[in-house]
Amino acid sequence: MINKLSLLFLLTISLSRASFAQSNEVYRLYGYVVDGATLQPLAGATVKDQLSNTEAVTDEHGYYTLKLPAPGRTETLKAHLLVSKDEYKNLDDIFSATLSEEGQKNGWGAQLQFLGLAGHGGNKYSFSNSSELTPSQEEDFQREGSPSRAEAFEKFLKEATGNGSTFLKNAFEAAPDQIYFVINGKAYVSYSRYPNVAYMSFDTTAHLLVNGKTEMTGDEVNRRYKRSQISGRESRYMNADKAEKQFGIHRDLLVIYFETQL
Repeated sequence: MINKLSLLFLLTISLSRASFAQSNEVYRLYGYVVDGATLQPLAGATVKDQLSNTEAVTDEHGYYTLKLPAPGRTETLKAHLLVSKDEYKNLDDIFSATLSEEGQKNGWGAQLQFLGLAGHGGNKYSFSNSSELTPSQEEDFQREGSPSRAEAFEKFLKEATGNGSTFLKNAFEAAPDQIYFVINGKAYVSYSRYPNVAYMSFDTTAHLLVNGKTEMTGDEVNRRYKRSQISGRESRYMNADKAEKQFGIHRDLLVIYFETQL
């Protein structure tokens, strides 16, 4: 049975030219693949460049490294990626990238680019973020299990989830039924109906209080409710002292309301 969840493809691209034996050159493409509805790392996904016929499989953390042949005399790399995994819809993307002038002048060029694609049916959203890599950063990033990978992705999420972020808007729109997300250790809850996306963030140690009377986990809320059931009443965060005064519960709470009563 085909899973109706879309893939959210967070693509980390490092374009770097390196000399090997017999002066052969390759470009290394680093990537990160997650489930489009949960934003959790997606292990075992196949990433294939259909132009060079090279492919890689994501590890348990959703990372992969794909080595692509150099584009020849031109400094522009082109690739057509196909991402696939059982029970998910395939995701494909055509892109090109050019080495920076600084990279060409110094004999190296590295760009860390995060590209997110979410698609299912008529809904397609994309977003990207990029930064330059020094040779030492790229060397760290290549090593399996290197903290540089997590640090780079954490930096991207911190920037992407700031005020006016389109990242969260696209993430919520990619999974229109989902209410609760955890992204990079931070919890986000939608309090508006789809397609309008409004959300609040809070620490994951806070408890969810549904309709002012039932404590639930984020996963329970996602399983039991859909965003279309959210009430027009304003959801709100309460610290433990305020929560105890109003609800008799001495814990930090995020109170959300739904039209459907338990």
